Amino acid sequence: MSALCLLLLILLEAINADSMSLQNYPTQHTLSRKEKNVTRLMRKLDTVDVSKTWNGSTNTARSIEERTGISSAIVKITYNQLLKTNTHPEKYFKRIRLAKANVKLEDNSGVAHWLHYVKLYRDKNRGDHWFTDEQIINLLRNSKPETELVSFFQSLRQIPDMETFADALQRSMVLNSASSHKVMNNVWLKSRETPEEVFNILRLKDKDFEDNPLFIQWLRYAKLYGREVLAKFNVDTKLLGVELQTIKQIPDLTKFAQNIQTHLFRSDMNIARINPEDFGILLAIQHPGWRYTLNLPKTNPMYATLKAYTLQYAAERGGHHLFKQVKGLFANNEPGAAITAAMKA
Repeated sequence: MSALCLLLLILLEAINADSMSLQNYPTQHTLSRKEKNVTRLMRKLDTVDVSKTWNGSTNTARSIEERTGISSAIVKITYNQLLKTNTHPEKYFKRIRLAKANVKLEDNSGVAHWLHYVKLYRDKNRGDHWFTDEQIINLLRNSKPETELVSFFQSLRQIPDMETFADALQRSMVLNSASSHKVMNNVWLKSRETPEEVFNILRLKDKDFEDNPLFIQWLRYAKLYGREVLAKFNVDTKLLGVELQTIKQIPDLTKFAQNIQTHLFRSDMNIARINPEDFGILLAIQHPGWRYTLNLPKTNPMYATLKAYTLQYAAERGGHHLFKQVKGLFANNEPGAAITAAMKA
């Protein structure tokens, strides 16, 4: 009897068995034949290349069957059986012993299969709260070093239908493990990820940047990526201007944040032709009048950003003399007069 036929018989026998409750984990005494058979089958899946299992290619399915004795259809049916019994991902992980000590995560296709199952399990139970990204990371981190996890999550992005999941795991690493930050940046750099792509991985487009560790992670990566980022990466001034003013307070990012802010401001001055009053309107667009910003405390990021823009405008358009004049007016608590003077440049 061929290996494929034997596995089919095992699977059919498992499907005919009684289903297992999600809430009740069976003890060693109550472990059913169905569970043992599914376990045997899932251990065989460790040899299947997960990236080739889900692309629907007849040639790929045939090559998998020839190499492992398991067709892509069997892989999918096995997942369905696990979902039918609502097998908890952590139990599946422990039962199949995916975290092999002598095998890297990137070389262990069983781990990728397990993550595929986690994804399906979440979909079935309508939410990742049933098994969170943090739980996944903690489970893997108990068996593998953090550097290996970071590399594995990056490689997972290359598997069809797993990129979004991999990105979520990377974000969770940033948010929950400070020690992973430098490793994460090095892995991205090795993969030649652009700051634009990392910006997307971290889902920063629609997020507030103030006190956002994901944004700080991006800034540090952009700094690592190189000076050419300033010329290649364009971000809306209102989105970054105020937040960069806050980031400038972080000691090791002050100079870099200042450089980005200067670049953005210069672009607005020379290309968009935005003067300080226009910039004030942009900052206070959700408030009654641009002078709203002038009445804010000096330590407020919006006020500080308008001041920084006005001073740069005066220096680049009017030279050192006008810069000193405008700076003096700000020092004398006359921000309105400072902006009026700068606009005469």
